[in-house]
Amino acid sequence: MQRKSAEIKIKSLPDARPNALEAFEELKDKIIAAFRGHNNLGQNAIDMWCGDARELYFTVLAARDLLQKDPPDTAGASGLLAAASSHSQRVASELRTLGSGGAGLEEELHQAFRACHDELSAQIPKNAAGELTSPPERVIRISDEEYTIPCSVCGKPAVQIYRAGEEEKILKGLICAGITRSFSLAPQYQGKVLAWLAAGDLASVHSYLEKDVDIEGGLDAYCPACDRIYCYIHYNVSREFDEGFYDCCYGTCPQGHRRMIDD
Repeated sequence: MQRKSAEIKIKSLPDARPNALEAFEELKDKIIAAFRGHNNLGQNAIDMWCGDARELYFTVLAARDLLQKDPPDTAGASGLLAAASSHSQRVASELRTLGSGGAGLEEELHQAFRACHDELSAQIPKNAAGELTSPPERVIRISDEEYTIPCSVCGKPAVQIYRAGEEEKILKGLICAGITRSFSLAPQYQGKVLAWLAAGDLASVHSYLEKDVDIEGGLDAYCPACDRIYCYIHYNVSREFDEGFYDCCYGTCPQGHRRMIDD
């Protein structure tokens, strides 16, 4: 009698290790549980901080979803990852109030977020933000009282200086809108700033705003060491938080020059 050979199919066992996003979701739940279980926090703080943890996770998830589109939205994903970096710093600052348990969770947060960030960033080409082969115009004149200053890397508007229209609700006069905040210039400061913009003298604009007008960080998109302007993405803006509340912003240009750009 001929014995038929038995065909044995061996199914590979699923990897027991969660992927970066699954691990990040589990950590998000741990952080929320830690916030809810801390007796010294008021209910308003608990609700806000739990919301911050959820916002961080879902921002990373949204970046992943944009990269899974056909074609992938790499520019959108890059922007969401930059926002997630800021959210991560905020949640980390909140965890520091929880004592030793919070310190452990903060370390886990940095590791888990870095794993997700690196995994998703690897899917974004280095030129996804639209780096230009040649530098854009240094300053773009729209009119005598309206100028756009483009990012020296991608050419997207980084700073806009313009005369406020009647529809403006809060700021009046000449408005300087940068990558971290907007402010209006009093009449006595406007003439010099407009003249320097017309001449493309950004160093003088920055120094004047910082020293004479007393605007902390001056022209926030400007790197004095490079004498160049960078958008939010290419200045690698990082926001610092203290117990969940905004403290300041730092910018690090592509050449590695770092400075406080808003306080």
